[in-house]
Amino acid sequence: MELLNTTSGHWYNCGGRVVPSITTILNILAKPMLHEWRLKQGYKADVVTREACTVGNIVHDVLCRITRGEEVDLEGQDVYLYESREVWLTDEMFKAIKSGVEWLKENNIKPSDIVATEKQLCNPEMGFAGTVDLILRWNNELWIIDYKTSKQLDENVDLQLTAYAMLWNANNPDNQVTKIGALNCKKVWVSKPTATFKKFKFVEEHWNALMTLWGRHKQTPNYRYDGPRAFSLGA
Repeated sequence: MELLNTTSGHWYNCGGRVVPSITTILNILAKPMLHEWRLKQGYKADVVTREACTVGNIVHDVLCRITRGEEVDLEGQDVYLYESREVWLTDEMFKAIKSGVEWLKENNIKPSDIVATEKQLCNPEMGFAGTVDLILRWNNELWIIDYKTSKQLDENVDLQLTAYAMLWNANNPDNQVTKIGALNCKKVWVSKPTATFKKFKFVEEHWNALMTLWGRHKQTPNYRYDGPRAFSLGA
């Protein structure tokens, strides 16, 4: 499974077939709540969105490292190295990380309970791919859990998690995921870390309907320019 260099969402080479990511497919759906928020934000919307994505990326990365058994020491640090670039650490990041860690501790989650973190999943026959934040054996059941840092859980999380579970179960027939959920790590709190966990139902029929709709769009990846960057009219 190879991530391709594109400008139109995330696309992967999956067993010789180019397939879109689950989140890229979900982008064809209307998101009324998001559109309303962008209208209220006006010109600030893009800046706020980029900042929120940065917070989410750092929180995801740290929590994945922790669930792999690492001790992440950010004491006295102002920046965090993420994908070969330095990112300024913020109060929101620390609060969201603390919220996630405390939830894991309160639910007695140990490294031995973790089946996989940041697990890339694809299936060329199914025609899509994705990366799962956490696969966890919890209360004798196998869960797929996604980390969220937005103020409210996205309206299509059930579709996203269902698609992850479909991929995992297709590739692991003897170790089936039976539960899916999202952990909302709050980045704003006053005196006590707060995280909200929400369980979702499988909606395979809805995901299959969305894949049918996606097929009607016949979208293809838009590859990034990879040619020379020096130009002249000379020889």
